Amino acid sequence: MDPDVLPLASQDVATAILGPFSVGWTVNLIGAGGVLACYVSYLSSPSFRHDPPRIRWLVSIVCGLIVCQGALCLQLLFHYSTSQRRDIATLATQTIPDALESIPVGVEGFLVQLYLARRASGLFQVLWQKVIFTSLVGALMLTGLGESLLWCAAGLLDRKGQLDRLQPLTQQMITALWLWFSAVKTVSSSSPTSRLHFARSRLQTSSSLVPSSSYSLGNFEEPLKKMKGSFST
Repeated sequence: MDPDVLPLASQDVATAILGPFSVGWTVNLIGAGGVLACYVSYLSSPSFRHDPPRIRWLVSIVCGLIVCQGALCLQLLFHYSTSQRRDIATLATQTIPDALESIPVGVEGFLVQLYLARRASGLFQVLWQKVIFTSLVGALMLTGLGESLLWCAAGLLDRKGQLDRLQPLTQQMITALWLWFSAVKTVSSSSPTSRLHFARSRLQTSSSLVPSSSYSLGNFEEPLKKMKGSFST
């Protein structure tokens, strides 16, 4: 049958297919604008001058990837808003930007979680615990990155009608694995870092009540040692 004369999808079907994606693309686009504004502010802040070059590069690369993701979301919104092809097969088939969207998400997530995992690993004082933590989080990070690339490959194969080449995996399974691995590795790497940040905030709050003549490095060493030692018990 000529694709130009295929029956149009009903409003309910079109909303079910495109509605959640449209909301996600819009939120991502707004988020990309916010990140870009924060990055421009960061460039003129004292933090940019004081941060080491590797931190500057990390922030710049992650910001660039988020902007690329925002550009893909903008293209997808424009495409589905102006396309006159409204049959179910066309709406359900991924476009090339649909497939490519997972790449900047996977890479930026990998870079940020690598930084967090590196910070978190420094809290473990016992070597075997540090090795186990680093190995576990590293495996989750690599798996998550691989899942994002696999999701892109599944989208490109789906366009060609060759998705069965990935059997027994399905696109739904790949999506679920990617999201679950991303959630687990994010919690694993960010929780110890958040705990350190909370402990330091408490120390800074406490230090504001101490006379300035009492400030010394020794006042802070013991609480930090106790906090770090809790990761080895």
